[in-house]
This record gives sequence, structure tokens and C-alpha cells, in this order.
Amino acid sequence: MKVSYRLKSQDFDPAETYKKYFKRLIDFYDESDEYLLCLLVFRELFALREQCAELIDINREELLSNEALLILARQRPRTMRQLERVVEDFNVSRTQAQDEFVKGELGPLIVQSISESVDEKYKRERPSLLTAMVKNG
Repeated sequence: MKVSYRLKSQDFDPAETYKKYFKRLIDFYDESDEYLLCLLVFRELFALREQCAELIDINREELLSNEALLILARQRPRTMRQLERVVEDFNVSRTQAQDEFVKGELGPLIVQSISESVDEKYKRERPSLLTAMVKNG
């Protein structure tokens, strides 16, 4: 029997679903740049993980846990060397396969996603992130 991991429905939107996981994991809540950057990077990494998991047909939690995404969002490694150090220091990968995948194929995508979030998206999206925080509490 072959099992495929696909998005639950065509209506599944990682850009909205990430919020519940983020709020469960984060240990502070404010309107600081640190919080908003963490939120934005977590959102982008969450979407990246969803796309990769579907592409290689694997459960998203087997690829990277939500806790690992939060660690990456808070540390924001912007080079492969920094990513490798974060993976080692914070035990981001739970298995050898995850470790190899994060440091190998997925690593450059993670670094690129974080860099784009910090360098480009944050300035543009900060006002809407603040508005959403105030609106949704």
C-alpha cells in the first residue's frame, strides 16, 4: 500500500495556518521588531516546508518540526555556515536524515527564505503585520 502526503484540501493555506502553530510555540507577544521578524520568518519557513514536503511526498513534521521552524525563525541564520551552527547548537534535526537534508538540499532554500524575509519582505509587510496583530489580538 502506497501512502502519499498531500495537502488536506485545495483550500489549505499555509499563509494562514502557520499562525496557530506560531502562537502555541512563541514565549512572548508584543509589537517589537524581534517578534514581528520572528513571525514573518516563521511564516515563510512554514510555507517552504509545506511546499518541500508535498514535492518529495513526506509528512511535513518528518521534514522539520514546528519547534525547529521557530528556532530557525528566532536565530535567522543567513549563511550555510550559520545554519549548520544553529542546527548543531539547537539540535534542530531529530534524525540523521533530517540533519542531512537540512544541511544539504533544504539548507540553501532556508537561508534564501530567511534572507529575503529580513532584507525585503519585512520593511514592506511590517505595517500589515502590526495591523493584523491589533485586529486579531
